[in-house]
Amino acid sequence: MNALLTRVLGREQTQGLRRVLLWAAVAAALQGVAYALLVPLLTRLLGEDPEAAWPWVAALAAATAAYGAVAFTAAVRGNRFSADLGRTLHHRIGEHVVALPLGWFDGERTGALGQSAGQGVVQVMNAAANLLRPLCIAFVTPAVVVLATFAFDWRLALAMLAAAPVAAVAYRWSGRLMARADRQSHAAAAETADRLVEFARHQPALRAFGRTAEDHELLDAALREQQVKARAAVRIAVPGLAGFALAVQLCFTCVLLLGTVLAVGGSVGAGELIAVLVLAVRFVEPMGAAAELGGSLRIARGTLERLDAVLAAEPLPQPATTAPLPDTCGIELDGVSFGYGDGRTVLDGLDLRVPAGHTVALVGPSGSGKTTVTRLIARFWDVTGGTVRVGGTDVRDLTTEQLMSRLAMVFQDVYLFAGSIEDNIRAGREDATDEEVREAGRIARVDEITERLPDGWAARVGEGGAALSGGERQRISLARALLKQAPVVLLDEATSALDAENEAAIQQALGALTADRTVLVVAHRLDTIRGADLIAFLEGGRIVEEGTHEELLAIGGRYAAFWSDREQAGGWHLARAPRDPGNPGNPEPATGGTVPTCRPSRTPPRRHPVGAQLTRWMPVPVTRRPVTRSPARDTRSSSWPGMRSRPPKSTRSLRSIAAATSARRPSVTRFSTTRISPPPLPVSAAASAQRRRMRNASSSFQSCSTQVSRYRSAPAGSGSKKLPGCTQARSPSPAAASARPASSVAPAGRAACRAARAGAVSSRVEQGPGAAADVDHVPAFGPGVGRDDLRSGEPGVCGHQVGVRTGQFGILQGVLPQ
Repeated sequence: MNALLTRVLGREQTQGLRRVLLWAAVAAALQGVAYALLVPLLTRLLGEDPEAAWPWVAALAAATAAYGAVAFTAAVRGNRFSADLGRTLHHRIGEHVVALPLGWFDGERTGALGQSAGQGVVQVMNAAANLLRPLCIAFVTPAVVVLATFAFDWRLALAMLAAAPVAAVAYRWSGRLMARADRQSHAAAAETADRLVEFARHQPALRAFGRTAEDHELLDAALREQQVKARAAVRIAVPGLAGFALAVQLCFTCVLLLGTVLAVGGSVGAGELIAVLVLAVRFVEPMGAAAELGGSLRIARGTLERLDAVLAAEPLPQPATTAPLPDTCGIELDGVSFGYGDGRTVLDGLDLRVPAGHTVALVGPSGSGKTTVTRLIARFWDVTGGTVRVGGTDVRDLTTEQLMSRLAMVFQDVYLFAGSIEDNIRAGREDATDEEVREAGRIARVDEITERLPDGWAARVGEGGAALSGGERQRISLARALLKQAPVVLLDEATSALDAENEAAIQQALGALTADRTVLVVAHRLDTIRGADLIAFLEGGRIVEEGTHEELLAIGGRYAAFWSDREQAGGWHLARAPRDPGNPGNPEPATGGTVPTCRPSRTPPRRHPVGAQLTRWMPVPVTRRPVTRSPARDTRSSSWPGMRSRPPKSTRSLRSIAAATSARRPSVTRFSTTRISPPPLPVSAAASAQRRRMRNASSSFQSCSTQVSRYRSAPAGSGSKKLPGCTQARSPSPAAASARPASSVAPAGRAACRAARAGAVSSRVEQGPGAAADVDHVPAFGPGVGRDDLRSGEPGVCGHQVGVRTGQFGILQGVLPQ
C-alpha cells in the first residue's frame, strides 16, 4: 500500500499524507485517554471521599480540551491536504496523458481515464479529508483503552485484548466478501452507465431509424441486470457484515460478563465496574465503525490502482538532450512505415518531400493513410520504421514544445473546449493580445458569428462546440491556427464542414494562413488543390504518383482516374428506387422485409407553366339550365403549351358526367371560385420574359371579362354584337339550343363564373378563329364524381383550361390565358 501511494501521489504528497495521519492518530489517542480517565473519576465519585475526584475532573477536562484542539487541527489539515492532493493528481494525470501516444486512447481506456480522473480523484480526496481521522479512531482509540484498562484490572484488559484477534479475523472475512460483491455490482453499473449515455447521446440517429423502442428494451435489460447483480452483491456481503457485527457483540458480551463476575465477587467496585463498561463500549464501537469504513477504503484503493495503471503507461520518449530549433521548415518522410495496434499496416516505405515555402497536396482513396501522415509529422505516434524530419531535424530529437511551436494544424474533426469563442481562439497562442485575437477571427470570418450571438466574443460554445455548426467550428479552428503563426501548416480537410458559399468566403483565411509557409494539404475535394505546387497520390501505403495537376492528368494514371471519378461523382442525382410489380406505389424492400403500404395516386403529377393561375371551385346549390354548344370544334383534342397532352379518348367527359348525375338528382351544383397562389418557381431570364407575357395576357383576359359583363346587360334579342378588342358574341339559335340535352353543361372559365353568379347568360364568346367557348353557368355534376371520370383540356373563356382534378369537396382547375 505504501508503494502504491508513493507511485500515484508522489513522494511529496505521500509525506503530507503521513503528517495528516499523525495528527489524526494523536487526536484518537487523546480521545482514548479521555475515556480512560473516566475509571478513576467514577471510582472517586462513588467512593468514600468524593472530594478526591476534583483532580481527575481537571485531568479529564484538560484531555478533552486537548482532544478538541488536535481534532480540529487534524480536520483542517486533512481538508487542505485533500485540496492539494486533487490538484496534484489532476496535474500529474494531465502531464502524463499529453505525453502518451494517440494509440493509447482507445474507447475503453478513454472511458476509464475519464472515470478515474473525475470521480476517482474525488473519491481519493474524500478519503483523505473524511476517512483518515475515523480510521485512526477505529484502531488507536481501542488500543489506548486496552492499555488504560491494564492499569486498573489486568483481567478485563486481557479479555479485551483477546477479543481483538477475533474481531480482526471477522473483519478480514467480511472485507473479502464485500470486495467480491463490489466487483460484480461495479461491472453491472458500468454497463448500465454506458447504455444510458449511448441512449441519450445518439437520440437523433435512433429516432431517424425508428429504433427508440428497441433501445428502450436494451436500457431496461441493462437496468434489470444491474438490479440482479445488486441483489446478488447484497446476498454475498450480508453474511460478512453480519458475521463481523456478531463477533464484535460477542466480544462486548464476554467483557461485560467478566466484569459482572468480578463485581459480584467483590474484586471490582461499582464505580470501577461502570467505568470499565464504558471503556468496553468505546472499545467495541470503533471496531464496528471500521466495517463501514472498509467499503470506502476499498473504493479508494481501487481508484488508486486504476490511476496507477494510467500513470504506468509508457509515454513517447523525450530526447535526452534538447536539439536546437531548425532554421528551415521543410518536411521529409524517408522510408516511413507505420501500423496500428491491431497489426494493420498503413504506411509501407513512404517517401515524401515538402520543400520549405511550398504547398504539397496529398490525395488518395479513403483509408490510404493521408491523415496518418499528418499525425506522424506532428508526432502523435512514433513511426515503426524510417524517419520523419521537420526542418532537417528528426521529430524524435525535438521536445514536444519545440515541435508544436513549429506546427499549426487544422484537422477535419474540430474539437472546441467548453469556453467562449475568444478562449478557443486564444488557445492557439496564450500570450496573444485581444487585438490579435480579434484580427485572427476577422480574417477567418468568425466576426460574422459573434455579431449574430448576444454575448459576442464571450459566447459559450458548449461541450465540444455543440452550440455551433460544423462550419462555425471550422472557422474558429482556422482562426486559432492563424493566431499561432507557425511556419509549417497541416490542413486535413480544412473545409470539409463548409458549404460552397462559406468555403469561398474562407479562402481568404486559408490564403493568409498558408502565405509564405510550408503547407501539407489533405483533401478529397480535388478542385480545392489544383493550384498546389505538387500533388502526391497515396495508395497502398506509398506515393505512386507525383506532379502538378496538369502533369498528372497528362500521364493518365491513378490521379487522372481519381479526378475523373470525382468529376462524375460531382453530378450525383437521386435515382428512382425499384418498384414492386404487385404494388406500383411502393419500392421493393432492399433486404427482403416489408415497407409501409401507400396508395399510389391515379392522377399523374402535372407541371404548370410560370404565371398559371390556380382556381378552386367549391360547391353551392344553383338551378340547372339548358345550354347550347357549337359543334364547330372538337374540344377533346385541345392541348396547351408546357403541359401534358389530354387523357385518352376513352375517359369520360365532364359533359357526360354532368348528364348522368343530373338524371339521378333533381338539382345540380354550382362551383364558386377562389384564387390560390401558385408555388414559387425558379426564375430565369426566359421565365421572366414568359411571365411578362403572361401578365399582359392576363390584363387582356380581365378586359375580356369586363366586356362580357357589359354584354350580358344589353337588351335581349339584339342578336350578334361586336365587343371591341375582345370577342364576337352572338345569341344561340333555337335549333342549337334544342339540339343539346338539358342536363348537358360545358366547363367555363373565370368570366363565365362571374356571369353565372349574376345570372346565367346563354351566349358565346370568340377569342380568335375557332376558339369558341360557351359562356353559361358553370359545370354541374353531383357528389359521386371520381377523378378518373374527369377530362382535362377543355377550353375556357379568353384562354385555355390547363387541368381539371377533383378533390374531396370540388375541382382544382388551372387557367392559362392565351
